[in-house]
Amino acid sequence: QLFPYKHNEGQFEVLVPLRNAKFAFQPDWPALTNLDIELDFINDGLWMKTDGVNLGGVRASNLTAVIPDYS
Repeated sequence: QLFPYKHNEGQFEVLVPLRNAKFAFQPDWPALTNLDIELDFINDGLWMKTDGVNLGGVRASNLTAVIPDYS
């Protein structure tokens, strides 16, 4: 089955703002902490933008990532 709106008959979008979140990829890996991120699900893709995040003792800011089509 096709994801909704595959043929330009509309748009599916969910915007999820997370503040001060924590994300652990694996139990034994260092977690991302103090994560402020916007998750923007558009149709069958995901756009991510963070103003800041910590990984271990390192602070990163103004990062973006895109998964344009995860179907």
